Amino acid sequence: MTWSGQTDAGPRPVNEDGLALLPELGACFICDGMGGVPAGPLASETACRVMTMLLEQNRCLIAELNQSVTADPGSLVDMAAAMMETAGRQVHLAMRERALSGACTAALLILAGRFAIVAHVGDCRVYLVREGVANAITEDHVCMKPGEAGKPPQRMLTRVLGLQPHVQVETLLVELMPRDVLLACTDGISSCFSEAELADCCGKTPVDQAPLALTRAARSRGGRDNATVAAAAVHAVRMNVVDPASQIKTLKTIPLFAGLNYRQLAKVCEVSRVLQYPAGETIITEGQTDTDLYVLLKGEAWVIKLGVRLAELKTGSFFGEGNLLEPAERAADVIAHTDTVALVLRRSDLLALFASDASLGVHIAWSLAQVLNARLRKTSSELSFAKGGQMA
Repeated sequence: MTWSGQTDAGPRPVNEDGLALLPELGACFICDGMGGVPAGPLASETACRVMTMLLEQNRCLIAELNQSVTADPGSLVDMAAAMMETAGRQVHLAMRERALSGACTAALLILAGRFAIVAHVGDCRVYLVREGVANAITEDHVCMKPGEAGKPPQRMLTRVLGLQPHVQVETLLVELMPRDVLLACTDGISSCFSEAELADCCGKTPVDQAPLALTRAARSRGGRDNATVAAAAVHAVRMNVVDPASQIKTLKTIPLFAGLNYRQLAKVCEVSRVLQYPAGETIITEGQTDTDLYVLLKGEAWVIKLGVRLAELKTGSFFGEGNLLEPAERAADVIAHTDTVALVLRRSDLLALFASDASLGVHIAWSLAQVLNARLRKTSSELSFAKGGQMA
């Protein structure tokens, strides 16, 4: 990994942003103070100091994920969320002790093993630049407040660190690939550059120079805010049997997930399992009751009933979506014809995902309804045709 970072006050006299870069731990933390001077700088300074201390205290957990192929990354995701909450409580306490009204938005990025762990609150962003394309893998915690007296709507933050003693932290676990670049930045950067421009910068500028180039460019473009950015380049990493880019691309081709953005697709991958089936192994058994959705990432499988091959499933095929609604017996066997790799999504994991991300839940539920409705119409048409043939 190669890490670098830069923070710049821009045209403002005081820099309320904060940056903690810890390459020896594979982590960085950025924040954007709110409340003016002295509250904003104090919020950022407190959050950075607390987060640095917490990362140092959890050095062993990060090292375990780096050293062990079987280590559970979920514990590190939980740790990242807990550290953000702790930082928020300490910012809140610092404000109360000084009778100030301040807070900050923040993003934490940890690279460990073959994973990136992201935790964020507010409108600091993390981008994944992969194969020449930059995608935001965080969603701004904002809402639009209607403007008054003909004025345009205003963006209002819905989550910040320190305003209250508790805050809801959003997390994401992403599998990494060689040549990935991750950018964490405050809105002083994200408001000045499109995703295409960020990708272009990472493609043309060495990662150790990219943060400085971006902060200088933000100032030259007339940026009106402090600007902070951290960058990390992945050189080598252990990958799954099917690389994460291919997993995302396959999901995009499936009607159930076609309307999702990159962050949402990454969330689906996070709660799914990648399973391998050698040729001849049964993937699902007729009469078996379960609630899993299967997506073929690699290989070919056959649908067989009473010894008769009913269908051939290729890479990109999916089956079992009806069982996401309620448990039901499988109507046929599905057997791997060649060595096969499948992405498996359990109903319980999907429901938990819906609970944590309502907009994602609405997208998938609506798409599932459309898929099942199309299947019902097709079946009804075939039955009508068969009935008409018998009458003739």
